[in-house]
Amino acid sequence: MYINNKQLNAFKFVGAIFTILGILFVIIAVVLGISNSKFFGSAIKASAVIDSIYSYQEYDDLDDRWETRYDVYVSYTTDDGEYISGVDLGYYTSGMREGKKVTIYYNPDDPYDVRSRGGSTLGVALFGFVGVLFTVVGIILLVKASKKRLNGGINDVYSGNI
Repeated sequence: MYINNKQLNAFKFVGAIFTILGILFVIIAVVLGISNSKFFGSAIKASAVIDSIYSYQEYDDLDDRWETRYDVYVSYTTDDGEYISGVDLGYYTSGMREGKKVTIYYNPDDPYDVRSRGGSTLGVALFGFVGVLFTVVGIILLVKASKKRLNGGINDVYSGNI
Protein backbone atom coordinates (compact mmCIF):
# COMPACT_ATOMS: atom_id res chain seq x y z
CA MET A 1 0.00 0.00 0.00
CA TYR A 2 1.33 3.41 -0.98
CA ILE A 3 1.26 6.17 1.64
CA ASN A 4 1.45 9.72 0.36
CA ASN A 5 3.00 12.67 2.20
CA LYS A 6 -0.38 13.88 3.44
CA GLN A 7 -1.07 10.50 5.06
CA LEU A 8 2.46 10.37 6.45
CA ASN A 9 2.01 13.83 7.99
CA ALA A 10 -1.24 12.64 9.57
CA PHE A 11 0.65 9.67 10.95
CA LYS A 12 3.26 12.00 12.45
CA PHE A 13 0.52 14.24 13.84
CA VAL A 14 -1.11 11.29 15.63
CA GLY A 15 2.29 10.26 16.97
CA ALA A 16 2.91 13.77 18.26
CA ILE A 17 -0.52 13.90 19.96
CA PHE A 18 0.08 10.53 21.64
CA THR A 19 3.52 11.65 22.79
CA ILE A 20 2.27 14.97 24.18
CA LEU A 21 -0.67 13.33 25.97
CA GLY A 22 1.62 10.62 27.32
CA ILE A 23 4.09 13.14 28.72
CA LEU A 24 1.20 15.14 30.20
CA PHE A 25 -0.19 12.01 31.92
CA VAL A 26 3.27 11.14 33.29
CA ILE A 27 3.60 14.69 34.66
CA ILE A 28 0.17 14.37 36.30
CA ALA A 29 1.22 11.03 37.84
CA VAL A 30 4.41 12.61 39.23
CA VAL A 31 2.51 15.60 40.66
CA LEU A 32 -0.09 13.29 42.24
CA GLY A 33 2.70 11.12 43.61
CA ILE A 34 4.47 14.10 45.16
CA SER A 35 1.18 15.39 46.60
CA ASN A 36 0.39 11.97 48.08
CA SER A 37 3.89 11.65 49.47
CA LYS A 38 3.60 15.01 51.21
CA PHE A 39 0.12 14.19 52.52
CA PHE A 40 1.02 10.74 53.87
CA GLY A 41 4.26 12.11 55.32
CA SER A 42 2.29 14.18 57.82
CA ALA A 43 -1.06 12.37 57.89
CA ILE A 44 -2.25 10.42 60.89
CA LYS A 45 -3.64 6.91 60.53
CA ALA A 46 -7.08 6.30 62.05
CA SER A 47 -9.81 3.73 62.07
CA ALA A 48 -13.09 5.10 60.74
CA VAL A 49 -16.60 3.69 60.68
CA ILE A 50 -18.79 3.90 57.59
CA ASP A 51 -21.85 5.87 58.73
CA SER A 52 -23.76 5.99 55.48
CA ILE A 53 -23.60 5.03 51.84
CA TYR A 54 -25.75 7.06 49.47
CA SER A 55 -26.45 5.72 46.03
CA TYR A 56 -27.77 7.77 43.16
CA GLN A 57 -28.20 7.52 39.41
CA GLU A 58 -26.07 9.58 37.07
CA TYR A 59 -26.32 9.65 33.29
CA ASP A 60 -23.10 8.80 31.44
CA ASP A 61 -23.10 10.58 28.07
CA LEU A 62 -20.15 8.56 26.77
CA ASP A 63 -21.81 5.18 27.39
CA ASP A 64 -25.33 6.55 26.80
CA ARG A 65 -26.71 4.92 29.95
CA TRP A 66 -27.53 5.52 33.57
CA GLU A 67 -24.99 4.41 36.17
CA THR A 68 -25.24 3.98 39.91
CA ARG A 69 -22.78 6.12 41.87
CA TYR A 70 -22.01 5.99 45.58
CA ASP A 71 -20.96 8.52 48.21
CA VAL A 72 -19.50 7.01 51.37
CA TYR A 73 -19.43 9.00 54.61
CA VAL A 74 -17.35 8.03 57.64
CA SER A 75 -16.75 9.15 61.19
CA TYR A 76 -13.70 8.75 63.37
CA THR A 77 -11.95 10.14 66.42
CA THR A 78 -8.71 12.09 66.01
CA ASP A 79 -5.63 11.52 68.16
CA ASP A 80 -6.71 14.65 70.07
CA GLY A 81 -10.02 12.98 70.96
CA GLU A 82 -12.14 15.14 68.61
CA TYR A 83 -15.05 13.23 67.07
CA ILE A 84 -15.31 13.93 63.32
CA SER A 85 -18.34 12.83 61.32
CA GLY A 86 -19.84 13.33 57.88
CA VAL A 87 -16.52 13.00 56.08
CA ASP A 88 -16.79 12.00 52.41
CA LEU A 89 -14.44 9.08 51.95
CA GLY A 90 -14.09 9.82 48.23
CA TYR A 91 -14.34 6.28 46.96
CA TYR A 92 -16.54 3.20 47.10
CA THR A 93 -15.95 -0.53 46.78
CA SER A 94 -18.58 -3.24 46.60
CA GLY A 95 -17.49 -4.70 49.94
CA MET A 96 -18.36 -1.54 51.88
CA ARG A 97 -21.27 -1.68 54.33
CA GLU A 98 -22.59 0.73 56.94
CA GLY A 99 -20.93 0.02 60.28
CA LYS A 100 -17.82 -1.48 58.68
CA LYS A 101 -14.43 -0.14 59.77
CA VAL A 102 -11.99 1.27 57.23
CA THR A 103 -8.48 2.60 57.63
CA ILE A 104 -8.05 6.25 56.73
CA TYR A 105 -5.32 8.85 56.94
CA TYR A 106 -6.25 12.38 57.92
CA ASN A 107 -4.57 15.75 57.79
CA PRO A 108 -4.02 16.89 61.39
CA ASP A 109 -4.57 20.53 60.33
CA ASP A 110 -7.82 19.67 58.50
CA PRO A 111 -9.42 16.50 59.87
CA TYR A 112 -11.99 16.52 57.03
CA ASP A 113 -9.16 15.95 54.53
CA VAL A 114 -8.98 12.15 54.51
CA ARG A 115 -7.48 9.64 52.09
CA SER A 116 -6.81 5.97 51.83
CA ARG A 117 -3.57 4.46 50.61
CA GLY A 118 -5.29 2.31 47.97
CA GLY A 119 -7.36 5.06 46.40
CA SER A 120 -4.46 7.49 46.28
CA THR A 121 -2.04 5.00 44.79
CA LEU A 122 -4.49 3.90 42.11
CA GLY A 123 -4.65 7.37 40.54
CA VAL A 124 -0.88 7.63 40.35
CA ALA A 125 -0.57 4.13 38.88
CA LEU A 126 -3.27 4.68 36.25
CA PHE A 127 -1.97 8.05 35.07
CA GLY A 128 1.59 6.72 35.07
CA PHE A 129 0.76 3.55 33.13
CA VAL A 130 -1.37 5.31 30.51
CA GLY A 131 1.21 8.09 30.24
CA VAL A 132 4.10 5.71 29.60
CA LEU A 133 2.01 3.66 27.16
CA PHE A 134 0.92 6.73 25.16
CA THR A 135 4.46 8.14 25.15
CA VAL A 136 5.97 4.90 23.86
CA VAL A 137 3.30 4.48 21.16
CA GLY A 138 3.68 8.13 20.12
CA ILE A 139 7.45 7.92 19.88
CA ILE A 140 7.25 4.69 17.89
CA LEU A 141 4.82 6.32 15.44
CA LEU A 142 7.02 9.40 15.10
CA VAL A 143 10.22 7.40 14.60
CA LYS A 144 8.68 5.01 12.08
CA ALA A 145 7.09 7.85 10.11
CA SER A 146 10.38 9.80 10.12
CA LYS A 147 12.36 6.74 8.99
CA LYS A 148 9.95 6.18 6.12
CA ARG A 149 10.40 9.79 5.03
CA LEU A 150 14.21 9.72 5.44
CA ASN A 151 14.52 6.48 3.52
CA GLY A 152 12.30 7.85 0.80
CA GLY A 153 10.23 4.70 1.10
CA ILE A 154 6.89 5.69 2.42
CA ASN A 155 5.36 2.46 1.20
CA ASP A 156 4.27 -0.16 3.69
CA VAL A 157 3.86 2.18 6.67
CA TYR A 158 0.69 0.27 7.48
CA SER A 159 2.03 -3.14 6.53
CA GLY A 160 2.98 -4.20 10.02
CA ASN A 161 6.43 -2.65 10.01
CA ILE A 162 5.32 -0.12 12.58
